[in-house]
Amino acid sequence: MINLNEVKKGMKVLVDMKSVMPSSTLDSEGRFLVEGIVVGSTNKRVRVENLVRGVGLYKPENIYLDS
Repeated sequence: MINLNEVKKGMKVLVDMKSVMPSSTLDSEGRFLVEGIVVGSTNKRVRVENLVRGVGLYKPENIYLDS
C-alpha cells in the first residue's frame, strides 16, 4: 500500500487489479499486480496508466511501489 503523500507524477508503481480479473488468475496472496505509471492524483485516489485498463483511479491500498 502507498501513502498518498508519497505519490509523484511519473512514478512506476504496481496496481492490484484483483477486482477486474478472474480469481483463477490471482497469485497466492490473492493479488494480480500490473505495472503502471502515476499520471495524477485526487484527494482520495491515485490516477495510474497501465496496460490492463489504460488510465484509471485506484485506492491507495491497491497501489504498491515498484522496486
